[in-house]
Amino acid sequence: MKQVSTIPYLYLVLMVSVSLLCSCGGIGGGGGGGGLPENYEGDVYLEIERDHIDSGDLNKTSIEIVNLNRNGAILKIKIPRSLNYVPNSSVFFEDRQERFRREPTVQAANATERYIVYFLGASDAIDGDYISLTLTLRAVSSDEEAYIEVDLDNNDPAILDSREFKIENPKFTARHRRGMYIEP
Repeated sequence: MKQVSTIPYLYLVLMVSVSLLCSCGGIGGGGGGGGLPENYEGDVYLEIERDHIDSGDLNKTSIEIVNLNRNGAILKIKIPRSLNYVPNSSVFFEDRQERFRREPTVQAANATERYIVYFLGASDAIDGDYISLTLTLRAVSSDEEAYIEVDLDNNDPAILDSREFKIENPKFTARHRRGMYIEP
């Protein structure tokens, strides 16, 4: 049975919600001091292609960021050791058309998990506040509870990107999470 991605539906719901909020003065237009706080990182959404795979299978992961902070952000993806990032699989999109490809700035691991980290600038985002990323993960071992999690933090322009993420202290708080079962 063919798997159908829920990203287009989430995108539609998101766009309708943003339109309603803007027309009611919740965020965005209208002046009068509305809008998001200056230190707001943005919103992040995560979807996986399949939630049940075999060891050795590939699984696409899609991430959408809206309301990206004007100073950019750090996108952190946490995956279990049962998954590996597939090199050269990161594609950033605009309106479902490929915009650019970029490998993660940092890939790091500890005893229980791996991190895939991208440093994003406001110029990476469409109209300065939206960006979509698709990447591929490979299942390398069985796992009954393989969770993929994402976090989005402000990028401090005063700190070099190479020093801002540390595996010893990843400063990770999951903003969105999806699980899958990996067969042996």
